[in-house]
Amino acid sequence: MVTTKNTTKGIGGITAAIPTDLVGITVLLIVFDGLVFGYPAAVPPLRAVVGLVVVLFVPGYLLLAVLFPRRQSTVDGNDPIESATPTVHRLAHGGRPSWSERLVLSFGLSVAIVPILGLLVTPFTGSLSSQSVFLGLNAFVFAGTVAAVTRRGVVPADERLQLPSWAVRDSLGTIFDRDGNRLLSVVLVLAVVVALASIGLAVTFPASGETYTSTTLLTENDEGELVASGYPSTLDAGASEQLTLRVENYEGVETTYTAVVSLQRVDASGDVSETERVLQEQETVLPGQTWTEPHAITPTMTGENLRLQYHVYRGEPPQNVDEDTAYRTLSLWITVDSSE
Repeated sequence: MVTTKNTTKGIGGITAAIPTDLVGITVLLIVFDGLVFGYPAAVPPLRAVVGLVVVLFVPGYLLLAVLFPRRQSTVDGNDPIESATPTVHRLAHGGRPSWSERLVLSFGLSVAIVPILGLLVTPFTGSLSSQSVFLGLNAFVFAGTVAAVTRRGVVPADERLQLPSWAVRDSLGTIFDRDGNRLLSVVLVLAVVVALASIGLAVTFPASGETYTSTTLLTENDEGELVASGYPSTLDAGASEQLTLRVENYEGVETTYTAVVSLQRVDASGDVSETERVLQEQETVLPGQTWTEPHAITPTMTGENLRLQYHVYRGEPPQNVDEDTAYRTLSLWITVDSSE
């Protein structure tokens, strides 16, 4: 009996010292990154399930872990659902959420956080896509985990938030054990799960009809980062200007892309009177992967308001390369000064 008690106490000490919930989140994110960036076409059902948890639960849970590093105390009330004090009012006045509240709030906060991450990352990635959202999510999880570990480390061990199975079980039980509300609770939880599952599947495993290719022209800023801004407006004839073409494959199948870059002189009526081909590159891209092509533009044609056009084709380009035949087209208006 003494040995069993000591063993239980030792396990409890290890659990208190190691943030098992945060370790689990880190492992889950590594698996998710492998499925999204490493093997996007492998095990689609697993990718959808893991993506659902990562996108719609992890961000909110980490935010709560940072804001509330302490476990719920008896002062807060053992059963917040039964408490007469509203949850938001109690938490705003120094209360601590129970596990049932953490679970519910994690879903709600995640739904609000993920779109914001996508908008914040877009200026750096150059496009609002699922991959840009996942990159922002990775940054948020890394920063949130570090902040949560730091916050939890300064809390006394007996108050520190842990992940004991009995607490989660009892907290979940409070949702369903109220007399007269059990059926309503079941219906509510099922409705939330179905709604969140639909959103998660749409984000992490797009429907077969939603196929497309995203193309972006990027420049390098002073910090060496690729951004969709700071494009050159004036070049010198014969001098080189570094640009980067990014092509993201969301076609659902392996696709061979050909990029043809031309410098065009456009007259007042909008017709092209002269064309100089400056670059042609080809790359085969796996589904869910990105082709990043750094290149140098060295124009010899001079004049004002010249149009630098990127025509992206699936497969080999036709003989007449223009906007009508291209699958995707990017344009940049520049002035090329004579070197004399």
